[in-house]
Amino acid sequence: MRASPRDLLLMAIGLLAVATSGPLVAASAAVPALAIAFWRNAFATVGLGPVVAVRRRAEVASLSRTDLVSTGVAGLCLAAHFGFWITSLTMTSVASSTAIVSLQ
Repeated sequence: MRASPRDLLLMAIGLLAVATSGPLVAASAAVPALAIAFWRNAFATVGLGPVVAVRRRAEVASLSRTDLVSTGVAGLCLAAHFGFWITSLTMTSVASSTAIVSLQ
């Protein structure tokens, strides 16, 4: 199965975003690392929340309490991941920081 041009474009945008995130975050050293991690997650939530609410309304409504708790725990783990990673960028190089955070 061949990837469509749209899929290739989306993959290229994703790759570019991931590849530039480390150097961009490292360049913003004047802002506290945990503030960067918080706002990164907050902006993603604000950007994705309405899309999910509109396109997946029935799916979200059918989530059980266990599903909601699991989603919340996953969100906290993601926030911790960004908090640790962005903090590590202030302590070492982008390459070392990325290698360390990828050891999971």
